[in-house]
Amino acid sequence: MSATNPILNTAADYLALPVSKPDYICRPIIPRQRLILFVGNSTQGKTPFISQMSRDIAAGQPVLDRFTCQSPSRVGFIDAESSGEDISLRLKMQEERKADVGDKLIIRNREQVYSEGFNLTAGGLKKLSAFAFENQLNLLVLDNLFALSGGLDVSKGNFVQPMLAGLKQIMSLPRHPSVVLCHHPRKGGTEDNRTTILDPNFMLWLEEASGSGTLVNLSDVRLGLERVEKNGEEFTVLRGRSRVPGNEQDIGPFYLRVDEDHAIATIDRSPQILAEQGEKIAAILTLLRSIGCFSFKDAIRKGCALDVKPSEKTVRRAVRFAREHGFVIETEGGLFQWV
Repeated sequence: MSATNPILNTAADYLALPVSKPDYICRPIIPRQRLILFVGNSTQGKTPFISQMSRDIAAGQPVLDRFTCQSPSRVGFIDAESSGEDISLRLKMQEERKADVGDKLIIRNREQVYSEGFNLTAGGLKKLSAFAFENQLNLLVLDNLFALSGGLDVSKGNFVQPMLAGLKQIMSLPRHPSVVLCHHPRKGGTEDNRTTILDPNFMLWLEEASGSGTLVNLSDVRLGLERVEKNGEEFTVLRGRSRVPGNEQDIGPFYLRVDEDHAIATIDRSPQILAEQGEKIAAILTLLRSIGCFSFKDAIRKGCALDVKPSEKTVRRAVRFAREHGFVIETEGGLFQWV
């Protein structure tokens, strides 16, 4: 057996295998050669967000000014629900956020999707594979599962399993593209009884929202987008979970601010977001803001001494939230500085 194709039987064989950490198109939400499931109900802002994300990745700039891209990527965006006019308008509305995509963002609208035979059946997947190969894609975005299902029941394993097999063939193309599969449920009468995306058990929300435990379990990164209402205020929340080794497992929750046209999303850094985190975390964040500059050990020592008696785990969660949402920056010396 050659050195490039060694025999792998025992743990020792695997430990001797020279490997590097996972490669990313956009860290940590888009690892290379992986399937990303992106779930959000209708009217939650999923398509504008995924369009914004695709533009940023094609331009090689950070998504939400946080998730970093190594370099510009060639992105194929299959929009099976939007007309050409709608896509044009959405892109023009997003021009406020500069993104030099050049010819790196290749788009197919609803009419083109049907005329070119793109769908998630066996025949349609072959055409999507040819599209990805011919355009040398690094990332293929499929919006969305229902519209591309070919009329089949997307909640059934006998649809999901062959679909995933076809998508894996796309991911094995020479450029090792990743695939983002957008999905929204069409269930009536049960939405009010669902858990919210902020429920501690995010995977329960994801399975309820997607309606397919098989699809959730067989995807590599799971992202969710939902509008939630708290104390009379509406927030858009992005949250995720990854099973890629060597990567942060939990992504967010990120509170997003969406402009009036619902075209551009940014991470919300308003003071009100701090108050929405609950009494203990809000107290910790208020303390850290008053300190200004602190080490991680300072945060734990002083935070655990507060009257609300937070645990060390809660203090860690508060520091992570502050860092993710841009309330603090980490200095070269390993200290945190409140912005």
